[in-house]
Amino acid sequence: MKKRNLLLLLALLVFAALPVYAESLESVRVIKFWDDTDDLVIERDGGDQLLLQHNRACMTMSTEFPMQILWSDGEIVKAKVAVNEICDVYNVGPYSSDLTILKRIESPNGLTVEHLAEVNWKGDRYEIDYGEGCKYLREYVGEKAYVYTPQSKLGGATMYLPRNRGQCTIKSATFLEAIVPPSAVLTSPIKNLQYKAENNQVFFGWDKFPEDEIWLTHVAHSKYRLDPNEYTLSQLPGIKRSRFNYIRILQLVNDQPYYFYITASNADGDLAPWMEVPITPIQTSRRIVNNPYPEEFEVEMTETDDAYHLVWPDKSEHSRKYMIMVYIDGQREIFKLIDAVDNSFDLEKRPEWSQSRFRMTLRSMPKKPTGMKYYDSIFWRKG
Repeated sequence: MKKRNLLLLLALLVFAALPVYAESLESVRVIKFWDDTDDLVIERDGGDQLLLQHNRACMTMSTEFPMQILWSDGEIVKAKVAVNEICDVYNVGPYSSDLTILKRIESPNGLTVEHLAEVNWKGDRYEIDYGEGCKYLREYVGEKAYVYTPQSKLGGATMYLPRNRGQCTIKSATFLEAIVPPSAVLTSPIKNLQYKAENNQVFFGWDKFPEDEIWLTHVAHSKYRLDPNEYTLSQLPGIKRSRFNYIRILQLVNDQPYYFYITASNADGDLAPWMEVPITPIQTSRRIVNNPYPEEFEVEMTETDDAYHLVWPDKSEHSRKYMIMVYIDGQREIFKLIDAVDNSFDLEKRPEWSQSRFRMTLRSMPKKPTGMKYYDSIFWRKG
C-alpha cells in the first residue's frame, strides 16, 4: 500500500511540473481598421502596435472603445469585439505605418518573377524590390498595404498585403521623388473658428464661406490624440460633415476630454490642413433620471430557411411604436415604424445577402414624453 501511494505521489508531482498553456484575454486599444479588407491595428499597454488580419465576423470595432485579444500557446488566435462578436485571427505582425501601391513593374520576360513596384510612403515615391511572399501585389495597385520598419527607412521593412494575401521583406527602396499632397496648396476656408461646450455636446461656428466657392466641412473627435493625416475620412472616429458654417456634435460624455479635428474639402475633394481643438464638455443643465435601473430589454434572433426572425419583450404597456433600422454591410436598407402591439420582425432573405453582415437597431417610442424608452441592437453574419 505504501509503495502504491508513493508511485501515485510521484505521478502527481510529474503532472504538476508539466507546463500549462492556458488561454488568456488581453484588453487592447483599437488604433484603426479597414472594413473592406478585415485588417485591424491594435495597441497594447506597452505601446507596441500590431496588425491583425482576421475573419469577417468582427465588424463593429471602434477606436473609442477597447477590444480583447485571446492568447493561446503564446500566439494571438482570436479577437473579441463583443460577447456575440468573436473572430479568428489569421495573421499577426508588428506595425509601423501604411503605404500606397502606385504601380507594378512588369518583368521583362516570363522567366523572371515580378519583384519591383512603385509606392507612396510618407509622401515620397519609391521603387521597391520585394520578396516572393508578395506575389499577389499586382491585385492591390492603388490600394493600401502595411509596413513594419524599426528604422526610419523603407529598405528592410516587412510589408503585409491586405486580406492576409501575403507578406514579404522589402529588400531595397530607391527614392524617386517627393509627392506634394493637395492640402499643401490649399488654404483653409475655416475662419474665426469658435466653439461652445454645453451639456453632452459641443457647438462649432465659423465665418461663412464665399458664395462662389463650394466647401464641405469635416469634424472628427476622439478621446485620444491622433494624426488625422494617417487616416482616411471614413476611418476617423465620430466623423461628421456640414455644408453650413456651423455644426453641433452630440452624445458626448461630460467631463471627458476630447480632441476635435476640423478641416474642409473643396469641390474636387481635396482637403485643407487639419486643425486640432481639445475640448471637455461640461454639465450646464440639471439632469433628470426617470429610471436609473431600467428593466432588461434584449432582441433575439432565430433563423429559418426564408427569413431571420427577430423578437423582443412585449413593452406595449409603455410604448406606442417601435422604430426598426436594418443595416446590410454597413448600409441602411430598412427603416420602419411598427405598432407596439407587435414585438417581432421578419427580415426576408435575399440571394445577394448570402455572405453579408447584418445589424438591427430597435428603439421604442413611449406613450408619454417622460415614459420608459427601450433600445437594443443585434449583430450577425451569414456565411
